[in-house]
Amino acid sequence: MNLSIYFYLLLLIVISYFYYAAGREKKLKINFDFPHREVIPEKYSLDGENISPALEIENISKKAKSMVLILENIDTDDLPAHWLIWNIPPDINKIPAGISPRAKITRLGEACQGENDFGTLGYRGPSQKEEAPGYRFKLFTLEEKLNLEPGVKKEELEEKMKGLILQQQAYYAKFE
Repeated sequence: MNLSIYFYLLLLIVISYFYYAAGREKKLKINFDFPHREVIPEKYSLDGENISPALEIENISKKAKSMVLILENIDTDDLPAHWLIWNIPPDINKIPAGISPRAKITRLGEACQGENDFGTLGYRGPSQKEEAPGYRFKLFTLEEKLNLEPGVKKEELEEKMKGLILQQQAYYAKFE
């Protein structure tokens, strides 16, 4: 009789574990072609080709309806935005390098780009002329698409995201 109690107890533990594990989502993960917390290659800088880097995304929530990517300089008080792109479909797990500075990106399912803090649309890479070398790429998954026109600034984008964030992940880099 004692064996059957232990068996049922063990069975209950195993079932509970799988029930709990099935409900948990994995942590959102992002990768670039340069290591986390390392130097951004010159080709992605204003001093080089000024093209946006390629990005791979893993563990996107099944509940996500869109994604947002923000690149900002973190070594200044005002955290200037270098890139704002939103309404990226959650079925896209690779963003290619060299996203053009257009309002809507058709190859990313009509994703929209905002105005960076340098007055241009789309990506603006780091520069040797800037004294603050730290950068943060922030990726968010959202429970719905954002109703925002292309060209908005970071503050308006972040305001619209409030209450909609399912997951978020940051990737840090520097430029020297």
